[in-house]
Amino acid sequence: FLVDYRYYHPAYGWYPWRDPFWDRHSYRETTRYEASAEIVLGRGHPNDPNTFNAREVMANLGDNIARPQM
Repeated sequence: FLVDYRYYHPAYGWYPWRDPFWDRHSYRETTRYEASAEIVLGRGHPNDPNTFNAREVMANLGDNIARPQM
């Protein structure tokens, strides 16, 4: 089990976790997040628990997806 902590510095971006007693930066809570996903479409086996119905996925996520600007 690997735990990875990072913090954001406004001028320098994301940094890996460091000991707060020996670090020169101040900390603040991050409440905004960004995520991305790559969706691969294809025909899966109907009984495979790792497959999803594409229509159900689009019905559940469709209005919440921010698509790239063209």
